Amino acid sequence: MDVYSGNDDQTAAFLALGGKGVISVAANVIPYEMHLMATDTERSAELQIYYLDLIKTLFSEINPIPVKAAVEMLFRKKQTLRLPLTQLTEPNRRRLKQLLKQYGILKYTNKHKIIKKQIPPLPGIPTGAESIIFMSEER
Repeated sequence: MDVYSGNDDQTAAFLALGGKGVISVAANVIPYEMHLMATDTERSAELQIYYLDLIKTLFSEINPIPVKAAVEMLFRKKQTLRLPLTQLTEPNRRRLKQLLKQYGILKYTNKHKIIKKQIPPLPGIPTGAESIIFMSEER
């Protein structure tokens, strides 16, 4: 029987113990990186450690509140939440925005254009590989 993890912060350890994959929240924000983490066991621990702060922040409040806030920031499109969901608290929103910028996932522009996110230099990941393509909207 194949077993999949539901915890992004335990993906590498889970795979090392024979797990087959992860049902990932973080993949909404870093899809390529989570794909690598789930498919390349030699690199998964390093990727897990590198993205751990972001993954933990995506679970700083009840799921899916933080990931919805991240997607809102990335696509600059205000989301309407229905109860029982609420907006991400301001301290967690600031932390999430800071991490999205720090990892190079969130880049602000004043004009419509395609933004390509460069993957940080990690062993085994091709230089110049691009993870996500976002369409930004002028505010």
